[in-house]
This record gives sequence, C-alpha cells and structure tokens, in this order.
Amino acid sequence: MGRRNVDFVEVTYKISYCKTEDGGNIFRRRNEVLEHRWSELVNGRYKFLKQLGHGAFGVVYSASDTHSENKVVALNKRVYTALGTGEPTGIPRAIWYGVHKGLNTMAMELLGPSLGSLLHKFTMKTVLLLADQMLERLEYIHSRGFLHRDLKPDNFCMGLEPFSKTVRAF
Repeated sequence: MGRRNVDFVEVTYKISYCKTEDGGNIFRRRNEVLEHRWSELVNGRYKFLKQLGHGAFGVVYSASDTHSENKVVALNKRVYTALGTGEPTGIPRAIWYGVHKGLNTMAMELLGPSLGSLLHKFTMKTVLLLADQMLERLEYIHSRGFLHRDLKPDNFCMGLEPFSKTVRAF
C-alpha cells in the first residue's frame, strides 16, 4: 500500500499544583509541547512530518500513515469516546485512539481548510449558513455533556471534498 499524508493532533498536559492559603492544593492542567523525534511512529504506523498549529488543548501535526491510504487526524480520546460511536454530520470520524508516551492520542479523518483560513472569502449569506451549521455542531456536543472551550474559526473546518458545504467541529 502507498503512503499518504495525514494530519495528527496530540493532546498533551502537564499537571501542576500550588498551595492555597489554608494549606490545600489546587491542581491545574496546562498544555505542554511534546518534543518529537520526527522518525518515531505513533501506534507503529503514524509518522510525524511537521507541526501545523496548536490550541488550548493540543498540538496539530501533519503525519503520514505508513500502513494504509487513509488520511487521518488525532484528538483527545475521552471527548470522542463520550460523543459516541455514531458519526453525526459535522463530527470527524474517529479511526484509532490510544496512549502515546503517556498522552491520550486519537487518529481521525482528515479535514479540509479551517474557517480561519477562509475568513474573508465568504458572502454574508454563506457566513449565515455556516453559522447555522456551527451552532448545530455545538448543540450536539452540548447535548452529550461537553463544552467546547476553544471556540475559534480555526477549530471549525470544511469538508475535504471539492466545493464542500459542510462544517466540521474540531
């Protein structure tokens, strides 16, 4: 099988704490950039190519799947397990999840360009249609007991198909 480029997101946290005035502890999670040896494989198959970006909850990498033609991305395992095994429109399909170097990691379908990269290319009508889809995605996520907590145009992506009109929540 041939090699294909993929996108990969890895959620990395460092636990830190500080003392309160009454002697108790407050635990906090903060993002920590994981340094990769670029030749390593995640799950024995995904090879990092380059960092594409980062957000409040993870780092996005492009990678290649050395075992198949599938294009994938990755995210936090806990979130997608709770969102369910179904694949509602606008929620990327999970392909694999597991732990890599002690960090929850997930491979999922590749997405198209982010709304952030397309920001000034839409008519008002298109903006309103996309906003309606974005609200539907958030409503679904909230119905499953989650808050997105990192809403921004870069976390909503178009489909990969040419002339795609479907927004996917990332």
